[in-house]
Amino acid sequence: MTKRMVWHDMNAAWQPVHPSRDVHARCRLPLFILNNEKSHGSRHECRGTLWPHRFHQNQGISDLPCLFTPWCAFSRIQKKTCSACEMQKHDPKTSIETMTVTIPGIPRGCQWLLIAAFFALIFTSGCTQKKQPSPEVLRQLVTLSSVGWAFLEENKLAEAEAQFQKMIELAPENHAGYANLAYVYLRMGEYSKSEQQAREALRRDDSDALVYLILAEVYDLTQRDQDAAVAVEEALKREPENIKVLYKKVQFLQRRQNEDAARQRQQILQKLASLEPANLVVRLQLTEALLKSGQGDAALAELEAIRQQIPELPAQARPFFRKAIDLLHSGEVRQALTQFIITQNFLRVTPLYQAGLRSLEGPGATVVGEPIVTLSTDFAGEVAEGEDLLDKMRFTDASEQSRLVQAVPAAGAGRPLAVADFDGDGDVDLFFGSVGDEAGLLKNEFGRFENVAEAAGVAHSGRDVSALFADYDNDGKLDLFVAGEKQNRLYHSEGDSLERRFVPGAARLDGPAAHKVLFADFDHDGDLDLYLAGPGKNRFWRNNADGSFTERARFARIAGDDITSLDAAFGDFDDDGDLDLLVLNKDGSLNLYSNQRQGQFRDRAVEAGLQPVPGARALAVGDVNNDGFLDIFLSGDQHVLLFNSGEGRFRADEKAHQSLRPLDGLQVRTAAFFDFNNDGYLDLLAGGIASGMPLRLLHNRRDGSFEPANFLLPEIPRPVHQIALFDYNEDGDQDVLLALDDGTVRLLRNDGGNINHYFNLQLVGLGAGSGKNNHFGIGAKVEVRAGDLYQMRVVTAPATHLGLGHRLKADVVRILWPNGVPQNLFYPRSDQDLIEEQILKGSCAFLYAWNGESYEFVTDIMWRSALGMPLGIMAGEMAWASHKSTDEYLKIPGDRIVPQNGKIRLQITEELWESAYFDKLRLVAVDHPDTVEIFMDERFIPPHLPQNPMVVARDLRPPASVQDGLGRDVRGLLLEQDDQFVASFHPGPYQGITEPHELIITPEPGTEGHTLLLLSGWLFPADASINVAVAQSGSVHMMPPVLQVPDADGRWQTVEPDLSFPMGKNKTIVVDLTGKYLSQDRRVRIRTTMQIYWDRVAFAVPLPELPEHVRRTELAPTAADLHYRGFSRPFRKGGRYGPHWFDYNEVSTEQKWRDLEGWYTRYGEVGELLQESDDMYVLLNAGDEVTVDFDIAVLPELPAGWKRDYLIYTDGWIKDGDLNTAHGNTVGPLPFHGMSAYPYDGKETFPDNPRLREWHKKYNTRRVDNKAFRERLRRGDE
Repeated sequence: MTKRMVWHDMNAAWQPVHPSRDVHARCRLPLFILNNEKSHGSRHECRGTLWPHRFHQNQGISDLPCLFTPWCAFSRIQKKTCSACEMQKHDPKTSIETMTVTIPGIPRGCQWLLIAAFFALIFTSGCTQKKQPSPEVLRQLVTLSSVGWAFLEENKLAEAEAQFQKMIELAPENHAGYANLAYVYLRMGEYSKSEQQAREALRRDDSDALVYLILAEVYDLTQRDQDAAVAVEEALKREPENIKVLYKKVQFLQRRQNEDAARQRQQILQKLASLEPANLVVRLQLTEALLKSGQGDAALAELEAIRQQIPELPAQARPFFRKAIDLLHSGEVRQALTQFIITQNFLRVTPLYQAGLRSLEGPGATVVGEPIVTLSTDFAGEVAEGEDLLDKMRFTDASEQSRLVQAVPAAGAGRPLAVADFDGDGDVDLFFGSVGDEAGLLKNEFGRFENVAEAAGVAHSGRDVSALFADYDNDGKLDLFVAGEKQNRLYHSEGDSLERRFVPGAARLDGPAAHKVLFADFDHDGDLDLYLAGPGKNRFWRNNADGSFTERARFARIAGDDITSLDAAFGDFDDDGDLDLLVLNKDGSLNLYSNQRQGQFRDRAVEAGLQPVPGARALAVGDVNNDGFLDIFLSGDQHVLLFNSGEGRFRADEKAHQSLRPLDGLQVRTAAFFDFNNDGYLDLLAGGIASGMPLRLLHNRRDGSFEPANFLLPEIPRPVHQIALFDYNEDGDQDVLLALDDGTVRLLRNDGGNINHYFNLQLVGLGAGSGKNNHFGIGAKVEVRAGDLYQMRVVTAPATHLGLGHRLKADVVRILWPNGVPQNLFYPRSDQDLIEEQILKGSCAFLYAWNGESYEFVTDIMWRSALGMPLGIMAGEMAWASHKSTDEYLKIPGDRIVPQNGKIRLQITEELWESAYFDKLRLVAVDHPDTVEIFMDERFIPPHLPQNPMVVARDLRPPASVQDGLGRDVRGLLLEQDDQFVASFHPGPYQGITEPHELIITPEPGTEGHTLLLLSGWLFPADASINVAVAQSGSVHMMPPVLQVPDADGRWQTVEPDLSFPMGKNKTIVVDLTGKYLSQDRRVRIRTTMQIYWDRVAFAVPLPELPEHVRRTELAPTAADLHYRGFSRPFRKGGRYGPHWFDYNEVSTEQKWRDLEGWYTRYGEVGELLQESDDMYVLLNAGDEVTVDFDIAVLPELPAGWKRDYLIYTDGWIKDGDLNTAHGNTVGPLPFHGMSAYPYDGKETFPDNPRLREWHKKYNTRRVDNKAFRERLRRGDE
């Protein structure tokens, strides 16, 4: 029998929901997955609702059988018969509560994964004041807990029992030792002893929900169902948002087969989904519950969310998943349930599902593919604020215990290391390179390492120099790049189940042996590019998002000189929102490549104050003094710490320099910043060659200097070749991995660093239908405010660790995603998910009108001119959107505008990440008989072409039928403009791009004279960075709508290839069908891959624009006032398929975006600037509003039987702040009507004449910068 166990820190023990909530430190709760040799009895009845069966002793069943409802989880893929369960082979259509991994030693066809969600609790202050243990006692408690956990890792329960009994002897009034012991006895099957110890824990602290959960498990295993239910309710009273307690109640309710239990279960699952939105187990179980209760649309919403969060479904599941969605779009809920259950059963074998199960049933598992914020809940409350904890912790050599000594053989040189959770099971694994022997891949099996390199396909030979795990194709699985002396290897991760394998990637990434490998999204297009720093010219491989790379180092100006580069790092060194690159060369010189965007960089090392450091071989980057800027450590003939004073300028500090003296005598070869004691400040670890200790640890004094902390380290016998950092045992502090110069590897376990609080952050960028950020958010900037503590980190790996010191929680986390979009998370829970929020960041300005009671959003305007928008790569050069101004008319229905006090007042706002240049504005009243309708053709037409004239029509008729591409009848969704949209298409890899979808429209008989086709809908647009990504890729194509009709043979022929698309929200395209038909078949087909949601289709009879049909009156602004307003509350009008809409009556005045910097129009009266198209325009920043008045005294009386609509006319430009928009970070260079291109060519400038100089002097006096945005969290303004 194979014993398997995993344990880690309970990070979800308390749930802060508001800073005023009085919470106490909770306990550390490890999860155990085991298969134990000991059986508690000859047989045990499983109380699962679907598959009641018996567990037999002769099948090697654990002493904790069948804990959480149905557990007959055998290899469904092989469809073996489970003899132990006396069941026939399973049908994959059948829903089973859980799926399992294969455990060696279990008979084939009957593999048991028994998960006990029980928890060992460490050092909590509880709810009452207790005598604070002495530092020596605390140190002993730390040691006992670490040793006890180590024994639990090895399943040595008796030894663990002894450790926790000693804890009780040292701290008899603390409930933690009793709770730990209760868990050990639970593992042993000594249920009465477990209950006794749990009750002893509750006598000392009855506030801890998780002790009640231990009791619930004891009662559950001893068939005391009522007692178990009461214990769960007691746990919920104390922590109503604890996901493990909630999930336990879900499992209890699953056993009750009645409608009330099903309703309660669904409600709790919905609550869990709000708390854990990226947990696949929760999503799937909620979807199943919704389908079974007939709530098809709600289930469809869950499936759509799953589709965005899982980058790549298992191949076997995809057709069933797709079919389930298609059936739900057709309203066939019962048939969809069958397809969904098949999908669910395939997903159960994935690491993502298993990790999600661990986070629900076990304490605080880091779920790969989902972002979680987990706060440490340990005994920091026992320690006085500000007290030094160094004497209470140690680093222990755990190389033998973890089997690294056996797994990594000695060799003649130091090996490259790479650490990451490559298989997605929640444990961090290790790759070590070949140095003349064979490379190895060590899978972390619950604290012990097992070499799986051969099975995984990476057991190559040769001489490797460096290595790195990264998800280069955004499929959510970590790939592996290995740089060798003679060959670079890119391994692509494949496999949908728990067994991952690597295959050689298609891309050839040649180049000299790289000393440093960096994967980051340097061009901010949503995928990871590759930078190789080594001998000669460095290489920069741009990711083309189709599995291929293009070498662009010379074009990007980051190839460097013909000199060996030794080290490199990325980050936003000048704090301007994009990723820069720092390179250390062999001669001690530095290159600081500042990102100029559009794929180019500029070396500004000299102006940044970076002088050469002779003999330097290593660098480290991090925010040492917590001021929000990246600082630099360099080590050569001298050790240098350079503080970033802001905007990428660096200075040395004598105090800091002197504090680095403990590094003297060490020839540093590798260095890293990390917070080893979780106090919220980065410490420094350096390794190399020395006559004495080859590894040095410096503790951050929090004043910009360091102090030696080598006394915490064990002896290191040989020079250090490389340092790697990770939390190998998931206990909430950073452990150290060392590659020594003889090829061996040492693991230094951090014992006691988790005395302070911490949280781990894992990001997830959205996939299908978004694609704006890489999956793990590599390159994102993370800012955290926790009371008086501020921290900033750059995301360089899937998981980011941050210490909080004595603070129980973080108040706010702000993420600046690699695409520049900010996202805030306030008062994060201990297990809070942090998923990228898909928001509208750029489009155009907004128009609001008075409806008689309040101002209401009408439409978006100035859509045609996307200034500086990249469109694609033509002949090796970027092509840009037209530089011409908008010059557009849009219709406003008359009932949307209600005059007041003799005038019409409109509000024009700029609320997205962009700047607006308003040059001319008009309101046109259009009067016409009420039997006549007017339309503007509101399709996108490039600004250099004139907009189609206004259309007059009568007798609007609905179509006889409309079908989508799968033959579904969607006519009922298209009869009125009622915010009910056709959305039965599948998303593509990016926002704005879908799989091909179509409408087949048949007109009513007898409507041959109805030659106008009216198509109303809205477009969810791509953005500048997506356009760049699509232009680079050979696998993604955008097809604007085309109009097709059948020919005489019934084949569809394109008769209007440039039909184009709606200009934003709720616009109407007018198509003249005259002369378009090729046969008697009058059907038309609209086909596209753009993300267009159609709302109405109609046919109409055209009329000429005669006085008896239409009368126009143009109104010029009589007054216009520019002022700051803020940002309206956004929502989706018509549900999740509707456009982004905005509630004018709910406004936030806080700065939302990183503004385009520069000089804007001063606040006040600006009416004269809107009169003519004269390049003297109103410059609006995000948050600005122009209130414009029009005098209605000049409007004629309406004749009887007539009505009035309006047209809004604008002339100007919109430029968004996307990182790939030309000059997207500044309001300038200013556009003008006579320019030949934008961005300007090298010789063109804005006109200089007295009229425009006076305009600048009088109006453009308001300076906008991003200082407040950058410093907001640093000052604690959130």
